Amino acid sequence: NARVFANKEFAVTARAIVEAMYDAYGKGDLEGTFVHFAKDVNHTANACHNGGRFCGAYDGLDALRERVTEILTHWAFDSYVPQSLTVEGEKVAALVRITGHQRHTGARLETIVAHFMTVKDGKITALTEVFDGAPLEAAMAHAA
Repeated sequence: NARVFANKEFAVTARAIVEAMYDAYGKGDLEGTFVHFAKDVNHTANACHNGGRFCGAYDGLDALRERVTEILTHWAFDSYVPQSLTVEGEKVAALVRITGHQRHTGARLETIVAHFMTVKDGKITALTEVFDGAPLEAAMAHAA
């Protein structure tokens, strides 16, 4: 029973860390976002169809910062809100609804991404992102 209690307690902590990260990112607070990631975070972005420039493996917080900065040069997000969070121990899965527009073409974007995270010692140590790259590439190619 103590073990179950400990897992529940940790799950609440992992949930709180991930929720705080999404809250900061949704407000455009990048420093408040990155404080929730470990310095040696492993981030992988995979796209179904074509994700091109937004896919790859990124090792470390500096690489994650560079990727996010690159994304934000192309995209302005109106909302970046988790629709569901599933927590099991140190593992967290989220479906995130994103709305916004492409900064250069003005094309609107509405999509869902899946995030799979590991939280250890109060920090997100791994983030795998899966998304459909076709809407992103289409919005980048065509004016609204």
